[in-house]
Amino acid sequence: MFPRSEFRSIWEVAHNWSGQDPSCSSGESLSEDVREHILKMVWAYLRKLVSLREAKRGRSWRIPDEDLYLFVIFMNINRTRVKLLRSIQSSKFDKALYDGIYVMRADILKWCHAEYLEPPPMWQKEVVTTDTSNKKPNGRHYDEDLDKNRCQAIAMTLWDLEPKIHPAHMARSYAIRKFGNGDNYKDEDTVKNWIAEVDPIRGSRKAGRPPEPNYKIDLKLPF
Repeated sequence: MFPRSEFRSIWEVAHNWSGQDPSCSSGESLSEDVREHILKMVWAYLRKLVSLREAKRGRSWRIPDEDLYLFVIFMNINRTRVKLLRSIQSSKFDKALYDGIYVMRADILKWCHAEYLEPPPMWQKEVVTTDTSNKKPNGRHYDEDLDKNRCQAIAMTLWDLEPKIHPAHMARSYAIRKFGNGDNYKDEDTVKNWIAEVDPIRGSRKAGRPPEPNYKIDLKLPF
């Protein structure tokens, strides 16, 4: 098993981050704050910024950060990744799932430092505080380049699932607005132009107003 000084479950970290007791809640009774922290960690994993690990039957291993298909039957054998995607698509957070998936202290601290996030209290003593004020040199957001990278990474993840999503609709998606910080930019064209740069079918989209959205995934949900 993992040493507790270096590894904690997503369930425990999310509750600690929110100042709540992980033993006193279930998937049905989670607060919005705990849900947000779970989603942040899952998105960090999907963006390949944080590694996840599992422990079962006395063994432990790292969860691959990409789909693994068995082409004979065309099945994604990275079952834990599939469960995570289904969880955030349905907004259902099963305690057994998230209490069995672990994050490493060093990964979380590195990710928090890179994205100007305050670490969970259990690990804050490891961090040297820095000024993270949102200055705007030359009229730009202090972390505009970082937000651009976030939005593009999220868009590419969603396009892997549904390539038909139009950039205009992608820019208004929950994931882009909340986890890519799209809500920080009043000019919607800013975010739309960022993600258009990585649009997999950019050259073949028709000009003009995009059609009404009819996609396999609900962009109003966290995923």
